Amino acid sequence: MKWHVWAAAALMAGMAGSGMAAGAHAPLQLFGTPLAGATRPSLRQVLKAHGMVATREDDRYWADTYDPGSTLEGADAFNVGYVEATGRFANATYRFPAFMDTGLVARVVTMVQAKYGPPSSRTGRVELGPVRARWDFPDGMRIEVSRDWPDTTTYLRFEDREATRVENAEMAAEEQRAARQQAVRQDSAY
Repeated sequence: MKWHVWAAAALMAGMAGSGMAAGAHAPLQLFGTPLAGATRPSLRQVLKAHGMVATREDDRYWADTYDPGSTLEGADAFNVGYVEATGRFANATYRFPAFMDTGLVARVVTMVQAKYGPPSSRTGRVELGPVRARWDFPDGMRIEVSRDWPDTTTYLRFEDREATRVENAEMAAEEQRAARQQAVRQDSAY
């Protein structure tokens, strides 16, 4: 996969702020919209206005899914998760598929660094193995660029840490509820 210069510009246009000095962070935004406290209806409008094509927008799911192809070259998926109880933004993730492109993660880190300065933490080696770079914001927001291994697919994640914690708790509770229902349904079978 080739990474074009204009793809980098598109990504940076989607992330607000101007070049920040080391340690200073602009509020975390997507397409000029602050993510802290954003709601599902407002983000759906923003994403559509900026060319995101919905593949699933359904309140019965924790996440909406989009095809970001016309928005960000190289990304093949974009998911936005919400807290079910409040509809509050929890996280959003771009996926950049890669086959044996170990340098992709470094290019995405460099783009984010150009906007938000050096990461708060960074682990791993670009040449081999998993890599993680994080930018922590004072308002509980976070950006993370990551790559697992041996898959070189790279992920760019925007996260409200508290809302993601609540979303994860909701998902765990739903999973437990479904397991209990399944056990009750099968109770008469033995």
